[in-house]
Amino acid sequence: MLCSVKPHIQLNNKRIHSEFAAITCIDFLDEDRRIITCSEDGSIQVRKADTGEKVGDPWTDEGSGGIHAMAVSPDQTEVVTGSQDGRIRLWNVATRERTRRSRQAHSLTILSVCWSPDEFHIASGSEDGTVFIWDTNQDDIVGHLIRTNHPHVYAVCYSPGGETLVTSGYNNMITFWDVNTREALRFVEACHLSQQVHCIAWTSYDRIFLGCSNGIVQATANAEGEVACLGKRTGPICAIVLSQDELLLAAASLDNTISLWNPKTNKSVGRPLCRPKGLRCAAFARNPDSGLFAASGTDDVYIWDLQELFRDFNSTLPLNPRPWYERCIVQWSSLFRTVVQVTEKAFGRLRRTRAAGPGVGHGAQENYLHGRQSLDKQESAVHLLG
Repeated sequence: MLCSVKPHIQLNNKRIHSEFAAITCIDFLDEDRRIITCSEDGSIQVRKADTGEKVGDPWTDEGSGGIHAMAVSPDQTEVVTGSQDGRIRLWNVATRERTRRSRQAHSLTILSVCWSPDEFHIASGSEDGTVFIWDTNQDDIVGHLIRTNHPHVYAVCYSPGGETLVTSGYNNMITFWDVNTREALRFVEACHLSQQVHCIAWTSYDRIFLGCSNGIVQATANAEGEVACLGKRTGPICAIVLSQDELLLAAASLDNTISLWNPKTNKSVGRPLCRPKGLRCAAFARNPDSGLFAASGTDDVYIWDLQELFRDFNSTLPLNPRPWYERCIVQWSSLFRTVVQVTEKAFGRLRRTRAAGPGVGHGAQENYLHGRQSLDKQESAVHLLG
């Protein structure tokens, strides 16, 4: 069922990204007061989360082509992007400037990137079927590249301990890799031979959730490699993301729904969120108390207030985005915010003085599959940003 409410905010000719260029990646910044989006036109834009107002000019790097992967660093000071030209780029959040660009490149488009929480390494998966692990200080590849068994790599994701990397791609397998040796540890058949695994989320308690062509699958991280199907969908899962406290899992599907799950019980939570065609990316707010969840895909961004949503569990109506002006975002006191910022900066400087070790996984902002056509727009849903 699609929403029939008319747009509340539509920017018309003052678009955030180029006309007809889909938004490929989305995340929250600045205590969830801002949203950052990347686009097929190669631009990055930050905007206010409560009004949609642009914050500064778009970040661009000529010649990069479309951006198909993005991940915000754990301390939120940097953003890494993966582009059509096969290179990763690092951007400073405060200055909105590109600080580094990889000297080496994949031969085809980068489809997934993933920070290590210590911020010393970034894993990238490409349409060319390879995975690189980058040293963020040297802007260079650590060790040799990984030639996967996937014709195209759709997702890369570190284990919670950082010693293992799991990849998925244009087949029904996921592959576990030793980060240090770059050797394959095991292969797990995650779904039917005719299906593909598009995105991955790995919890701190070693459950792995996979977005496949026809549903959500849970896999174990141990040697047995057991899998269980949690829910069927009529369209492929294009994004699967965990909340910061790991109490919620969201799976966005090309059947135009977003389903919420309890990852510890494997049970669905409430009714699916409803939005128009064109889903491609999703993100939870970094502060679980804010209760915000965002999704996009065309040139629009949609935000739900999950705290309000949970109060409507017994409702017979679909759970739909609320207008921005009706949401109440909890604001931290300026004093507490200042203390947090100073502490984070000091801790970040301390971490960067440590000797670099193997990257520890955080989970990438997942991106969708090879060869997807531009997705249709639909004006019958609640447009929170246009």
